[in-house]
Amino acid sequence: MQTTKNVLAILVLLFLSPSLHAEKRADARVTASRTYTARITSAPGKTLFVDKMQAEIEVTCSTSNEISAEATVEVSDLDSKTMEEFFTKLRFVLEPYREGFRLRLDLPTETARSKSYTGLQSLLREWFGVESRTDVSSSVTLRLRVPREQNLQIENAYGDMTVNSVTGELRLENNSGEVQIENCGGLLQLHNNYATVAVRDFAGAVNVANGSGAVVLSNVTGEAKIESSYKTVNFENIGGALTIDAQSSEVIGKNVRGDCAITASYKLIDVAHIVGRLTLNAPSSTISVLDVGKEVLIESSYKPIRVDSVGGSLTIRGDSSPVDARVIAGEADITTSYHSVRVEQVGGGLRLDGNSCEVTVLGVKRDVALLSSYKDIRVSKVGGNLDIDGNSSNVFVREVSGNADILSSYKAIEVEQVSGSLKVNGASCSVSAKNVGGEVDITNSYKYVIVQGTSGSILVRGDNSPIEVFRVAKLPPGSRIELLTSYKSVSVALPAVAELRGTLSSQYGKIRSDFPVLLTGEDTQNARVEVGSGNVGLRVETSGDIILRKE
Repeated sequence: MQTTKNVLAILVLLFLSPSLHAEKRADARVTASRTYTARITSAPGKTLFVDKMQAEIEVTCSTSNEISAEATVEVSDLDSKTMEEFFTKLRFVLEPYREGFRLRLDLPTETARSKSYTGLQSLLREWFGVESRTDVSSSVTLRLRVPREQNLQIENAYGDMTVNSVTGELRLENNSGEVQIENCGGLLQLHNNYATVAVRDFAGAVNVANGSGAVVLSNVTGEAKIESSYKTVNFENIGGALTIDAQSSEVIGKNVRGDCAITASYKLIDVAHIVGRLTLNAPSSTISVLDVGKEVLIESSYKPIRVDSVGGSLTIRGDSSPVDARVIAGEADITTSYHSVRVEQVGGGLRLDGNSCEVTVLGVKRDVALLSSYKDIRVSKVGGNLDIDGNSSNVFVREVSGNADILSSYKAIEVEQVSGSLKVNGASCSVSAKNVGGEVDITNSYKYVIVQGTSGSILVRGDNSPIEVFRVAKLPPGSRIELLTSYKSVSVALPAVAELRGTLSSQYGKIRSDFPVLLTGEDTQNARVEVGSGNVGLRVETSGDIILRKE
């Protein structure tokens, strides 16, 4: 048995000896090239099909109606005889096909070497089924000149492709090679992988799919669609609508004459000068938007969102995204959390839901509805009504043309210049209200309430809250002043000409008044006030001191 194994081993070595000898000659490769040409007359509407090439391809236009093809094939091998066999078997054919023409380059995939085998080697080849494969390596450069309005359908791989000045239906498929399309037109459908695609100066519609490759589009007169991943997408001067689906890709571009829709993730989105509508769905992407003619819709998360100059409405859905939005012609609707929000110059109304966000709002022409918590809220120059729900937030409000309704807790509330009425519910909040044109209605506890410069009724309900009212601008007939608290003092300064009717009541404190009062008991803790016609109602109740002054 051992003898049989030894014999077989010797036989295998004998069979493999030509291969071993070839390895010794590996550094003696020979290179040669041949050029093949073909021509055919084309016609409008015809398509040139180029089948399954692996070549560097250059396509340019000619002034004639003829298709001319030139292929340069370079071959490298161990000996010239094998290369001659390769060139002999190669086929380069340009022929009529379907509704046009087909170009084929058939390269031999195997070329048997002319070798004399011993009878024993031949027997082993028969036993083991082993074939001798060529070591030929080849490269191809294909140059095509076609009529300017020629349709193209090209399949290629592992080589670059350029097409220049052709205006037909261009259906191009490449793999692992760069593609450049310049000064072309008609219709472009292009598929590539793993390398850059650049389309410049195209008169017509463009559809590009490029997996794991960068995309550059510039000066496209029609609509454009891009599918890409992991590499940057750049665009400029798109004449129609633009749609981009770019997973994990940076997207940068400007100047789109139609609508623009972008789906991306994790990388920067920076777009500017969109005439139509802009839609962005880009989770975990930093977003910068400048100058959009119509409405903008953004969905993102965790990264900053900046929007400047929108001709329509703005909607942002940002999970944990900082937001900076400025110069919005229409309505603004913003949702985010945990980061700062700044909104300026909104031509419509504003709805903002910003859980745990620091909020700054400046210049909204219509109503504002704002929800936040725990961080400062600053609002100024509101043309309509203002509604704030700010749990545990400092609230600072200035210049509201309509009514203001504020809810918060534990922090300061400061309001100045409200043309309409003011309502505040601030548990454990200090409250300052200044220059309010309508009724003031404040509920709070444990912190001071200061009201000044008002022109309507004043209602304050404070639990353990000091209350101070002064510099009242106006007391319309039928208005009322009700100041109710406990254990703390109440100080009221009213115009000397005020005509009052009401009561002052202190459970434990003293009452001091510049206006004439009538004591209703044996002590100085309850009194009635009646001055003039009494067309302004007055009611003050506390457990502390009461001071009623003229000013």
